[in-house]
Amino acid sequence: MKRIQFETGAVFINNGNEIFMSGPKIHIKEISTIEVKSTTNTLVKKENDIIIATAKYSKGKVFAIGDF
Repeated sequence: MKRIQFETGAVFINNGNEIFMSGPKIHIKEISTIEVKSTTNTLVKKENDIIIATAKYSKGKVFAIGDF
């Protein structure tokens, strides 16, 4: 039986996060980094890599998460 290593995909959330307000940590199965433009808001970073970002689009908001 293959043992799952949850801590590999652990991403810690900063206080005051506009999307993830309920917990200090989330788990992403396989993380992929995001390259953003200056008009986006970096929401979550792991070390120096951007994992989650948001951007305004028309009357709404785009939520992007780096996951395979």
